Amino acid sequence: MVMAEIQKKFCRTLHFIHQTFSLLMRCLCSIRRCLCMSSCP
Repeated sequence: MVMAEIQKKFCRTLHFIHQTFSLLMRCLCSIRRCLCMSSCP
């Protein structure tokens, strides 16, 4: 029973980390595109 709760918390944390990481990567890609192609909006 306790194991299921830990797993649920772990999965939720992992999901949050993944979302944050995806957002971070998108930002980095935008910055790189901006610097390398100098086409800032």
